[in-house]
Order: sequence, then structure tokens, then C-alpha cells
Amino acid sequence: MPRFISLNIEYFFYQLYRFYYSFTHANPSAPDFSIANLFTSSIFYFVSLLSVLLLTWIIIYLLIKTRQFHTEQEWVLHNLAQERKAIPEENPKWKSVTQFTESQNPSDWKIAVIEADKMLDDALVASGFSGESLGERLKNLDSKSSPWVEDAWDAHKIRNRIAHETDFVLDSRDTRKAITKYERALRELRAI
Repeated sequence: MPRFISLNIEYFFYQLYRFYYSFTHANPSAPDFSIANLFTSSIFYFVSLLSVLLLTWIIIYLLIKTRQFHTEQEWVLHNLAQERKAIPEENPKWKSVTQFTESQNPSDWKIAVIEADKMLDDALVASGFSGESLGERLKNLDSKSSPWVEDAWDAHKIRNRIAHETDFVLDSRDTRKAITKYERALRELRAI
């Protein structure tokens, strides 16, 4: 555990007070206008002025350094928070999609594609894209400015074939391609 050095400011100022008090009240019986008192008084004021200026400079310096330290610490904490935001926790829905993809059962592959399509639709709705269906939302997007839109279209076409063609056979290679395209689009939308 680190040791902290503390400074008793009150004690320090009390010692200064005693020091200056001893100058001014050293010989109370001496006449007020003597050369010794005038010299002592000038030294006292000179030393006092220097002490005040020095202490003021020290206080200002310490305040500036403390502020710089706190600003640096705030930036460190801010950067840590940004790093944690940049690495989102794994989405449980996406985890189930990848588990269905790794299955040996072809019906699980279809479920994986359909679930990934639902996740893409939810991500587009959450991002504020307009349209009645996923297809309309994708049509409203510009594929030239967003290259992931083309991937989303290709994957959505596979989902449409699963939903509308009763005799459609999905193999593991096509499943992985579709899931990879969904993943690319979902990562761009920061859904996973």
C-alpha cells in the first residue's frame, strides 16, 4: 500500500507567525524610532514580502499541477471507458446463431439464417432506417456509400429462399457465407 506524505499547513504557518512575532516583539522597551527598530522592521517587511510571494507561487504551482494530474486521470478513465464501449459484450442471440451454424443438422442452418435475418432487421429498426420490411429498409440504403448493404442483400436473398421455397436445400458452405455476410452487416451497425 502506498504511503502518502502529508503536510500540516497550520503548523507551518504557526511557525512563520512565531518567527515574525519574535522579530517585532523582541525588545518592547526599545524606543520606536531607533535605527535598530527601523532596520529590523525593514528586514521583517522584506522577508515577509518574499515569504508571501514564495508561498503564493508555491500554492499556484501546486494548484496547476493538481489540475493537470486530475485532467490526465480523467483522460485515462475516458479512454478506458471508450475501449470498453468499443468491445461490446457478445450478443446472446448471435451466440445462438453461431451455435446453430456449427450444428450438423441442416434445419439448424436454416434457423441460423432466419435468426440472423431477424437480428439484422432489428438492428436497422434500432438505427432508425425507414421501411415496412427488411427488404424495403435495405432498398432505402445506398449500397455505394455502405458496402455492407450488398452483403446484407445477398444474405437476405438466401433467407427469402428458405422462407418461400419449400424444396430449398441449404448446405453448410452457403450457411457460413450467409452468416459471414450477416455478421459483417451487424458489426457495421454495431449490433454485435
